[in-house]
Amino acid sequence: MRKLLMCIFAFIVLLGSVSQAHGNVKALIILPYNYGANFYLIADEFEKKGWDITTTALTAQVPPCPAFAQPFGCPSIDVDILISDIDDVTEFDCVLITSSTTVQYDPCSDLMASSDALTLIQNAVAANITIGAFCTGVRVLAAADVLDGVSVTGNPSYRSEYEAAGAIFAGVRVPPVTDGNIVTCVRGDFFAPQNCQAVADCVEICSQEREGASDE
Repeated sequence: MRKLLMCIFAFIVLLGSVSQAHGNVKALIILPYNYGANFYLIADEFEKKGWDITTTALTAQVPPCPAFAQPFGCPSIDVDILISDIDDVTEFDCVLITSSTTVQYDPCSDLMASSDALTLIQNAVAANITIGAFCTGVRVLAAADVLDGVSVTGNPSYRSEYEAAGAIFAGVRVPPVTDGNIVTCVRGDFFAPQNCQAVADCVEICSQEREGASDE
């Protein structure tokens, strides 16, 4: 009985430490022009975990996708900080790139053409900060040239871009794919909990790795 109680106590302590680790996370969410409605599914999942969310973009206000998000009542979003004003990406535990529409627009092309956005992502990858990219947001990782040898999923329309950047395409309509500190996701309306949990798990692993490296 005593051993059982000790095991139960240890399990409760472990759960508490995991919850605390998840609850102290600072997440930077990058919004592309014509952001998609799945942004809210992503943000809601991380808010449930108690994460501190900061939104960013190339412009102070970002309009929603007119084909889907706008009809759902998604408003234009005033972001917390401009990408150009972020001095140190290591202030965050993860950087998340949300998707934008493929209807009558070249999705995430604004981020792909921005040296500030691409440099921020490159710095995050180099610092072993978790990077999460959703659907068309994976294009931005390819443009940042951080996918060489990395297994990914993503919107299949842009598979050639991922592979041209050296990525290994893991398939379509699949659960989230984690490779190192990069998590790629599709089907945000279906896989939202799994996608966000994969990011959370990666954040915890990367955090432990950074702490271990600093102790050496």
